[in-house]
Amino acid sequence: MIKVFSLEGEQLTIIRYQPSFMGQRIGSVNCLSFHPYKSLLAAGAGDNALVSIYAEENYK
Repeated sequence: MIKVFSLEGEQLTIIRYQPSFMGQRIGSVNCLSFHPYKSLLAAGAGDNALVSIYAEENYK
């Protein structure tokens, strides 16, 4: 589970594992990186060397 907060400390969202055909489990997260100009977040999990990319729902 990844919790995202604003600079004021308000919780904005929680990213959880969503089971699906191609879904990836979120293991223990070792690193996070935000895109400098877009609403994108990359999360790296050390248990199976996966990187997941997350975007807001209406991202194009």
